[in-house]
Amino acid sequence: YHPARAWAWELRLQDEIGPDFRITEARYHPGGRDLGDPGDHFHRQIWLLEHDEALAAVEKEAIRRMGRGNKRKPVPEMTILEAGLWSAIPFEVWRMELRLIDKQGVDFQLRSPDEAAARAELMAADPELVSEREQRLRELEEKRDLLSAQEDEAEDSDDAAVEDDADVDAEETEE
Repeated sequence: YHPARAWAWELRLQDEIGPDFRITEARYHPGGRDLGDPGDHFHRQIWLLEHDEALAAVEKEAIRRMGRGNKRKPVPEMTILEAGLWSAIPFEVWRMELRLIDKQGVDFQLRSPDEAAARAELMAADPELVSEREQRLRELEEKRDLLSAQEDEAEDSDDAAVEDDADVDAEETEE
């Protein structure tokens, strides 16, 4: 009855309980009458295709999985069980992936049953998207390498300062 909330919880519980977790509901039979309701799978598919908030919920869940502070970790991919988003809105899914790449500093891919074919079609139709993504990933790697080198220099500097302090302490002890 609340598809947006159910979708968000389903994504979260796929991470916490198991990758094949789904929220299922019985077919709608008011007063025992069969109205020909096709069931939750059909309603989920329709909702995913008709609502932009479905992709927003995927992005929000990916960010949640990344964590915060000291518990922050990269999420290289996320898998959803439903087909449809990649087929219906491939460019929007691609842009979401780019936002998540920028946020975490490493590659991210949204996997789904229709992802491989839709991704290949999008990449063939617009090869510049691929080169832009590759360039973005190269720049992020260079930035990581630079930060790592700076951290190494800072550690070396700290080690040298500790050694200098030890030398001073040794000289004072000798006197």
